[in-house]
This record gives sequence, C-alpha cells and structure tokens, in this order.
Amino acid sequence: MSRPVSILVWGAISVLGAAAFGVLALARGETINAAWLLVAAVCTYAALPTFWTLPTAFLTGTAAAGGIALVSSLGNLGPAVMPTITTWINTTSGTPVNSMYLVIALYVVAGAILGYVMRPVAAGPRLAPA
Repeated sequence: MSRPVSILVWGAISVLGAAAFGVLALARGETINAAWLLVAAVCTYAALPTFWTLPTAFLTGTAAAGGIALVSSLGNLGPAVMPTITTWINTTSGTPVNSMYLVIALYVVAGAILGYVMRPVAAGPRLAPA
C-alpha cells in the first residue's frame, strides 16, 4: 500500500473510532450502544499495531528497543491514570458523558500524532546493496 493511501486509511480508522465514541456518549439504547462499542473497539485495536511499528521505522538497534519500551510504558499509563481522571470528571460534572468527550479528544490527538509521524519523507540518495 502506498504511503498516502496508508495515511488516509489510518486517518479514516481514527476518525471512525472517534465518531463511534462520540455516538456512545450521545446516543441512548442498548442496541445502538452495543453496535457503536463494537465499532469503537475494532478501530482502537486496528490502530494499535501501527504504533508498535513506529520505533523500528526511525530507530535501529538498542535505540529501537528503547523506543518500543517507551511506547509500552506510555500505553500502560492509560489504565493507571484514566480511572482517576474519569471519576473526577464524572463527579465534578455529574454525568459520565463529559468523560467520554475526553476519550474522544485523546483518540483524535493520537490519530493526529500518527498522521504527522507517518507523513511522507523526502527521498534521499539510496545506496546500492553490497
């Protein structure tokens, strides 16, 4: 898949996932929420492998291992920090809808970061294989 097409596909997945979380925050009804929860989960898990390929795309050797460790560490912050933040938002505002807005915003920010990092780079001189 070419680079521009890849960026469009992952951008569409990110926007669809954010929209699914938005519908979850605003829509009512078990059937609607179950369907959109499925879409949100599929989009979230579809985007995860892309983050794991970023350190090795830019780094080599021990630096790549450090980059993978950084991605893993940042990924583990979510389950440790988000329950406290969402509980605070829910009790302060009186509704869980506002904490879903935070999830939507973080999802869009992650998609924007991914789109920025995956942008095409200028082609430099290539060395012939030895």
